[in-house]
Amino acid sequence: PDPRSGNAWIRPLGNLASLRVDEDDPDLELGLGGAAMVDVSGDVRALKADGEELLATLTDGEDGESAVEVETVRTRDAAPSGAWQQVTTVGDELIAYDGSVLSTSGGQETLAPRAVLQRPGAEADRVAVATGNELLQVDLANPGNSTKTAVGQGTAAAPVRVGACVFGAWAAEKENYVADCGEGAEVSTLDAMDPLVEPVFRVNRGRVVLNDIKSGDVWMPLDDAERLSPPWDAIEDVEDPATDDAPIATPATP
Repeated sequence: PDPRSGNAWIRPLGNLASLRVDEDDPDLELGLGGAAMVDVSGDVRALKADGEELLATLTDGEDGESAVEVETVRTRDAAPSGAWQQVTTVGDELIAYDGSVLSTSGGQETLAPRAVLQRPGAEADRVAVATGNELLQVDLANPGNSTKTAVGQGTAAAPVRVGACVFGAWAAEKENYVADCGEGAEVSTLDAMDPLVEPVFRVNRGRVVLNDIKSGDVWMPLDDAERLSPPWDAIEDVEDPATDDAPIATPATP
């Protein structure tokens, strides 16, 4: 949403170029402190600061153009701080965090400050949340019920869920990686994960890669703990006439 107004516009990817936020009416008017997220099915789930939860769905209009249908799902408790700072989805469940309190469809629970919600994922009965030294898996129906896995102190990546497994990582020298595939969390240490790293998970076709967005280095934790430095200097920009001379990356000739 627009942070100045709380308004949001919803379009199919192919129609984004025609969006004019200064002219088009908003599809959602969330007000200040509201937040929204696209779930894995493509629907938009939103939460106003006062606790009204909305579902917005793209449909085919009578004229063949896409239309947006909005409905109220439920009313939750309001954001204690007056604004939701983060939102994510687990299947069709919306989870929100205001910097100190987590909100699920089952209620609210106080968490440590600066927690990081998992990236949107498939249906599950828990949401993964990373704090500075723990991986929490919070029960959506009863957020007071959570499992906790202690790790080294450091900046957390947003956890990810792939299939039955949950993964977490922290910029800490030791005990900086967690994998939990339903038989108990396993904590391990990835090589050269120092406090200056900014870790981000990348997921593609079931493969999980951890990327340091500062250096470009990567870890492939499903294979081993080694820190890898891809030869990014061997990638050069070329102009692509099909994209109005926008640069694209292509391997350099050895």
